[in-house]
Order: sequence, then structure tokens, then C-alpha cells
Amino acid sequence: MNTGFSFDNPPQDNGIISNVPSLVCAFSASVTTGGTIYAFGIYGDDLKKSLHLSQLQLNAISATFFIAGLFTWIPGIVVDRKGARFSLILGGISGAISTMIYWTIARQFVLITHIVPVLSALAVWICLSCGLIIGSIFKLTLICGGTGTRGSAVGVAKGFVGLGSGVYACIFQALQTTGESALDFLPVIAFFFIVCTTLPASILLPTKDKADTCIIKSESTPLHFRTMYVSLLLLGTVIVGTSLIELVNRRVICQ
Repeated sequence: MNTGFSFDNPPQDNGIISNVPSLVCAFSASVTTGGTIYAFGIYGDDLKKSLHLSQLQLNAISATFFIAGLFTWIPGIVVDRKGARFSLILGGISGAISTMIYWTIARQFVLITHIVPVLSALAVWICLSCGLIIGSIFKLTLICGGTGTRGSAVGVAKGFVGLGSGVYACIFQALQTTGESALDFLPVIAFFFIVCTTLPASILLPTKDKADTCIIKSESTPLHFRTMYVSLLLLGTVIVGTSLIELVNRRVICQ
């Protein structure tokens, strides 16, 4: 039986491809999945004010992002059947579209009734889009990580998933002008869905048919992973430092 990617039991040799582009694509995509969900606190207050929501309604919308996790097995099936390339491209496009629709409603560019159910449905859509990306990321890192480094590859990807929302917050704070709504953080997320997920996947990853018949050559080195570890530490330092500076500035203003 053809098991697809495997270092231990490689498929029929119809070509050899490096594992490095797949890992680059996985790590790039991993920064996009936490923006809308984990960074809800950045724009949640402005969402409440813009749509005149009660705290209970805001909590319901926020909770939907996590409740949608009950359905993330659906993207997992898609990843297995259609492959990582298709799933990342679809996940990036779907995530960008759903986030932009969420933004247009939140900013009241489009006026609708039943705000809470609609935003909750969009939250599920966004979460499932992220599910396509996350499923593809972990499939790529497990298959392409190479013998003895798969745990490291998964760990790096998970680190970028966690730090992604913080990176977005730092970028948005750097670009945000005085009086600009925090809801405008959402188009930044949509932008990175395309730039960090859809484009790299369409350029770097093989199609499922090619992936299932190729041998993956492990060309990742300890230096690659050390670079990733340093990148995670630097990102974490920037995020924490930015948060501390913002806190100090607010205390100075209050005084």
C-alpha cells in the first residue's frame, strides 16, 4: 500500500524533493492561525462599541471561536484526502474572505440584523479555515521533519502558532494611527492569510499526486532548527517588550 510521504517506508521513486520548502511553508503558515482567535482582546472592545453589543453578546461571539473546535475534524479529513497544498491554499483564501466579511459587518459597512448569529457563524467559518491550515502544518512537519527532528519541527510550528497573534498585534500597533479603530486589525489578518499561507503553498508545495509518489529527502540541518529557535526567542522578546512599553506609556498618560 502506498503510504505517501515517509522516510522509513518511502513510496515508489518517481522523483526526489527536498523537505526544506515544505517546512518553510509550514512555519510560514503557522503564524496566521492565531490572529483572529487569540487576539480577540485587541479588537473585542471596539467590536462591542461599534455594534452596541452587551457584554454577554460579546462573550457569546468570542466563545464561538473555541466551540467551533468541535468541528475541526472536518478540515482534517480534507487535508488527508486533498493534500497539504490544496488545503493550505483553500484555508488561506477562505480565512481571508471570512475575516474581511467579519470586518465589513463589524465596521458597519454592511448593515444586517441578527448580528450575533451572523458573527458567530463567521467565527466558525474562520475557525474551520484555520483548521485546514493547522492540519496541513502538522501533517507537513510530521512527514517532512525527518527522522530524529520531527518533534523539533512540530515544536517550532506550535511556537509560531502561539506567537502569531502577538506578532500581528505588534505590527498593527506600529501601523495604527491616532483614532484608528482596532477593528482595522482584521484586514491585517486577512492580508497575512494570503501572503503567509496561500502564496507560499502555491509556490513551494507539490501537488498531492506528486507528493504521494516522490521520495522526500531530508535536507534540514541542526542550523535550520537553531535559526528557528532563535527566531522564536526574538519574536517572544519583541512581543513582551512591546507589551511592556505600551503598559508603561498608558500609566504615564494616566498620571
